Amino acid sequence: METHGLKIADYKGLHNDDWCEQKVVLRVVSDCQSDELRLGVWVKPESRKSVSSKFKVVSSGQTVAEKNVKTGEPTEISIPVSVFPGFEVSFEIHSDNSVKKAGKDNRKLSFKMTSLSFI
Repeated sequence: METHGLKIADYKGLHNDDWCEQKVVLRVVSDCQSDELRLGVWVKPESRKSVSSKFKVVSSGQTVAEKNVKTGEPTEISIPVSVFPGFEVSFEIHSDNSVKKAGKDNRKLSFKMTSLSFI
């Protein structure tokens, strides 16, 4: 996963190979001044009826972004936020997608995070 303008301080539901569970909790520390956080996601295309997945980003109990993401297409989700260097931001990412289990991988995965950047 590419990151820019931040350091990931703490996380839950994000794995070392950038695959994520249906709920991801992140705490990031800004390295720059910014008014926007961009989250890049990719939903694995599988042979099922759904052609999109709903994503919701929550911070301090409030929904700050919602987006339907087309399956198989890398997509960015824009999150309005005002930060300065050293500022911490905590948020949750929720996805309604569930990847079919394959092989020996028994994790309950939902999507792949491709990037996380303050712009």
